[in-house]
Amino acid sequence: MENTFVTVLMPVYNGQFFLKEAIDSILNQSYTNFEFLIINDGSTDDSEKIINSYTDHRIVFINNAENKGLIETLNSGIQLSKGDYIARMDADDISLVNRIEKQVEFLDQNPEIGLLGSNYTIFGDKLEDVEYPLVHDDLKLACLMYNPFCHPSVMFRKSVLEKNKICFENKYIHAEEYKVWSEILSISKGHNLSEKLIKYRFHAAQVSQVHAQKQKEVSKLIRTEYLKNAGFELTERDLLAVWNLQEKEGLQSVETATSILTGMESIIKQNESIQFFDSIKLNKLLGHHYKNILLELKFLDNVLYEKYKNTVRIETISWTMRQKLSIFAKYIKGKCIKIPKS
Repeated sequence: MENTFVTVLMPVYNGQFFLKEAIDSILNQSYTNFEFLIINDGSTDDSEKIINSYTDHRIVFINNAENKGLIETLNSGIQLSKGDYIARMDADDISLVNRIEKQVEFLDQNPEIGLLGSNYTIFGDKLEDVEYPLVHDDLKLACLMYNPFCHPSVMFRKSVLEKNKICFENKYIHAEEYKVWSEILSISKGHNLSEKLIKYRFHAAQVSQVHAQKQKEVSKLIRTEYLKNAGFELTERDLLAVWNLQEKEGLQSVETATSILTGMESIIKQNESIQFFDSIKLNKLLGHHYKNILLELKFLDNVLYEKYKNTVRIETISWTMRQKLSIFAKYIKGKCIKIPKS
């Protein structure tokens, strides 16, 4: 049961308040065949003292004389790691006692999976259970909109990163893991376990809270590169459609609606030949947003909306999503439409 050697990688920067809970949650794991690589990244508080208070032989302690930042620290930790699998851990979170055991068992039994996360529970300043997509096709599609993995819940095969020369990059700071996961999903398979194996601490000092705007901008770049690397040729309208899936900032004009719907049509059409996403699931996802855009259009131009609604029945399931989008785009432009037969 414990043949696979694992590295638990935990960077620490000024984590004294929650560090002991995080360390204890790893040392008390039901699975014991691991090294616990803790990298103190130039902390100025009592983090180093807390780490040195432990005598467990599985702890490998690296002390950076100065702060190098999370990205460089993660890359250094991956290079130093000796495990076949690398489990991420943060200094303010808690791993449930069977977390490593569950993930190792799944990866051992599913060699095609390169990246494995889990659902999780938020605690601290906020209380919430979070459930992510579980299977590979759903995760690939979710990655088009957001990062579908909880970083400290992730365990991945070191070999996948090494063979494909994947690393964390400063170009994608504050969303660097999103970029790495999207790259892994493009060349390997991903999965999330349905069990909630992590308690994720929510507090005001988190990156997602402090650097929210920068994270948003970088995420747009990641989604763009994700599609381009998959073979999509993206126009400005295509990008607008992709960004609207997540941002949901509202439509400012009929022209914006036209651009988004034209972009959605383009992505669906290109995917028919590229086959990067599951076509049925992509159509379902875009169909949901398609209806939302129509509802927003109602407030922008109710006359146009009523004409379209009465001409084309949205619920006509025998039409493909691409047909619906194409018809609507032509109708907006004032072109003559020939209604396809149901």
